[in-house]
Amino acid sequence: MQVDRLSMSERGRVVGAVLGSSLVLTACFLGIVALLEGQIGTLPGRLPYYVLGAAVVFTVAMFALEDPTDHGVPIVTTTAALSVLGFVLLTFAAEGIYYTIYHPGKVFTANLIVYFLAAGLICTALGYWALHHWREFL
Repeated sequence: MQVDRLSMSERGRVVGAVLGSSLVLTACFLGIVALLEGQIGTLPGRLPYYVLGAAVVFTVAMFALEDPTDHGVPIVTTTAALSVLGFVLLTFAAEGIYYTIYHPGKVFTANLIVYFLAAGLICTALGYWALHHWREFL
């Protein structure tokens, strides 16, 4: 993508996508910290909502990817993979938000959030690159 050829509204969408993805990934990293520290004791009570979120991702992906001229197996496998990814991201991001709310001292005083935000930006860039070059790895 050549940024100099984008209109202002397209640039705004790109910046929004990068910021949104980076924030979600930052929350996911904090969720992993919460898991490693054993701070997810109330997770079973929230788990049904994460499963519901994965079901929403599955349904939206199925309707978005469905093409009567295409084979069904790739559509179903891609949809299943997206719903598993959605479940993992939703679970870790929500747990990261809970961790931040209930343990702000651990997140903000150690500059942990700055490191994770940097990692989120890097992962966003790598994800963008991987989406555009995945065929090279097959």
